This record gives sequence, C-alpha cells and structure tokens, in this order.
Amino acid sequence: GRYRLEVIPPETGYTSVTVKSTGWTYKFPTVQRTIQARLRRPSWSEYSVLANDYIRFGAGTEVFGRIHSNYGIRFDGLAHNTVSSAVSDYNDPDHLGSNEFGVHTHNPVDPLPPTAVPDVPTVFEAGRSFPVGTADFSGVLADLSFMKTEAQAGTNGSLYFDNTNQGRHIILKANDTFDIRTVQSFNASTNEINNYSGGWSSYTIPNNGIIYVENNVWLEGTVSGKRVTVVAANLISAAKKTMYLGKDVRYTNYDCTDMIGLIGQQDVEVYRQSNNVLRIDAALIAQSGRVGRANYTGPYAIRDAITVYGAIASNQRYGFAWADISGNHVSGYIT
Repeated sequence: GRYRLEVIPPETGYTSVTVKSTGWTYKFPTVQRTIQARLRRPSWSEYSVLANDYIRFGAGTEVFGRIHSNYGIRFDGLAHNTVSSAVSDYNDPDHLGSNEFGVHTHNPVDPLPPTAVPDVPTVFEAGRSFPVGTADFSGVLADLSFMKTEAQAGTNGSLYFDNTNQGRHIILKANDTFDIRTVQSFNASTNEINNYSGGWSSYTIPNNGIIYVENNVWLEGTVSGKRVTVVAANLISAAKKTMYLGKDVRYTNYDCTDMIGLIGQQDVEVYRQSNNVLRIDAALIAQSGRVGRANYTGPYAIRDAITVYGAIASNQRYGFAWADISGNHVSGYIT
C-alpha cells in the first residue's frame, strides 16, 4: 500500500503543528484510513509553577496546572494537576528532621522515605511524580538575547527601549496601545516609583511581538486581542534588571486571543503598595532570580489575595507570602 503525509504548520503566535497520515492498500485503494496528531514544542507555560529551587505551597493555595521543581516541593494546599520533582528525597530547609519525599505534604504529614509513598487525593488530585528530569533555566539567557535582537529589528512591530535612568513604567491599554514613561528613581526598600523623567509617550502594542526594555520595568494594564511579551533585562553590563508588578495585569478575552509574557532577567517582584486583591493574567519568568513579593513591613505589608492566571517560572524560591517560625502570617498575600 501507500500513505500520504500532510503537515499543517503552526499559525502565527502558536507552537503546535498538525500531522495527518492517510494510508490505503493497492487492493482497495478507495478504502482509506487516517491518523492525525498534534505536536507542540515544549513551553515554559506548560506549568502553572516551574521552579529551580526548593518550594513550599501553604494550605491556602489552590493550583490548577502542573507544578515542577528541580529541587523538593512541600505542598499543603490542593493540586488539581500533577506535582513533580527532580529529586527522590531532600532535607526540607523549612524545618529540622530527616529527609522527606521529593514531593511531600504535611496535610496530613507524610511518612518518611523509604516508606511507600501514600496516595493523598485530598492534596494531590492527579498524583505526584518524583524523581523526573530537570528544567534548564540557563537556556532563557539565549532567549533574552534573541528577543532583544527581534525588538531592535522591529519584528512584528516590536519595540526596544534603552537603559535610561532607572527603567520604564508601562501601562497596557485595551485600545491596542500602551503608555510608557521613564522612571527617574525608585525606593529600593519598597520597590515603588519615586519620580519620573519626562512625560508619557504612546505606542501601538506589537501583536506576536516584544516590548524590550534594557532596564527595570513597572507594568500594569489590560490587553484586548494582543499577544505580547514584555522584557526587563540588561545585556550591556552585569546589573540584572527586574519586572515590577503591583496593579492588575488583565486579559479582555480568555480564549487565547490575549496572551502576555512577562520576563525579568533578575526577578518578577510585586512591590509593597500592591493591590489588596491582585490579579495577574500572564506567564511570568524570573530568569536568574525569583517570582514573588519581598518580606515588607509597615503599611501595606499584609494583603488579602493574589491570583495568577497563567504560569510562574522561577529560578529561585518563589512566594507571595511570609510566615514567622510559628507559622503566623506576617507579610504578603493571605490567599
């Protein structure tokens, strides 16, 4: 017999390709059978949380997507999808004692290895898996260089902004534009902007393109019908830059029409006076640092709830909340 292969390339902005194979015999050439498969290049946003450090999820955490760490995971909330670790067991730095499973819970407390791993569907609805392969965060550095080149070339309307002063404040708008202003100085203790240099400028949001700032970025706003990546990175000197968030970053449409990727070369940091109820619709990557919120004190230290509708990839330990040695909430988001 014979077969025919049809390969449908990905649409702009997508990474999946469709392959269809149709076969028939010489004896019955009109009787055909078809198998179709969709193949996709792996993406950082496959995971709700991807970490290159120890990670802990408290009892107030609910996660719907996949979770993976190259180190150990303590999970005490509710995971609707799989939770995996690259290690079989580890010494959890959050408390004293013997090694625990690579993915373990204290809700209820797991037995210690080499005891058999119990099934805990009230915590791990889709199960847990360890040890598995690691994720390579060093590869993101090459991606940053490529993104800078694309932005400087203006690919798909991409835009490049230099390393003037302390960075840029960007407000995405649902009318397909964004406003941008140069940050003169910011408070290193609270990560909030002190003052600006010059006024606002307005540009069109590139679709399937990049807004690259060779400095820090403070970002907020809404997109409608746009897929855009915003980068805060410095490839000129050794001073790594951060993406700062604190006001909502929102989609208008939740059918994959709208997509936002936010990359901090150092951190993706939620500043102190952030929204009491904060929503971030985006995929977040901290290439060399972590996604999270510092252990702020004083006014605005404790906030109510944060929702990330997207993905978190964090090189160092991520977290939006802090507790004291007794487990009391002292800073950050309660839920």
